[in-house]
Amino acid sequence: MTEELAQAWVRGWAVSRGAPVRREGDAWCVTLHAPTRDEEYVLINPSPDEIALTRQRITDPRIWLTILGALKGSIEGLEVQSRVETLMDAPLVPGQLHPGVTIEVIDGVAHAAMMADGLAAARGQIAVVGDIAVLDRIETHPDFRRQGRGWAVVESLQSWAYGQGARHGALLASPDGRALYAALGWRDTMPAATFVRRG
Repeated sequence: MTEELAQAWVRGWAVSRGAPVRREGDAWCVTLHAPTRDEEYVLINPSPDEIALTRQRITDPRIWLTILGALKGSIEGLEVQSRVETLMDAPLVPGQLHPGVTIEVIDGVAHAAMMADGLAAARGQIAVVGDIAVLDRIETHPDFRRQGRGWAVVESLQSWAYGQGARHGALLASPDGRALYAALGWRDTMPAATFVRRG
């Protein structure tokens, strides 16, 4: 189930970002055209040979490599990006749309926001692939942290996804976000690390 969940996360994350995804050998390649990178390769529990083969495709600083699963040692010619995260998962249960949280669905992706003082105090989005919902871009404005707003957005998105037939959730959590999700019943599935080309 762990590898299936990781694959579902890749597909759902690509849908959330509106990005094409394809397989290249054992790697998934997501074409993002984002401000930080053009493409991101994802490997799940890779062997040293799989890492070596995919590393050859990381030819530019705007092409990233994310590895889901334990990794022993470094990768020659690549350095760890600032993102060292955790893939987390949780069963979804019927919930509620919290007062003040609005949801707009664009191209099948639900975008939630909670406004306060004219600002998006908290926001996030979710995409459903099969029965797996992938949470993405969960953010709380610094002026509104530790007020339960991020929790309200996450629960509202989960409730929407449950209504779309999703019964399990997956997300990639930052070290700071991991505590919020753990408090909401999410569990660690596997570590994740992102690498970029040096220079």
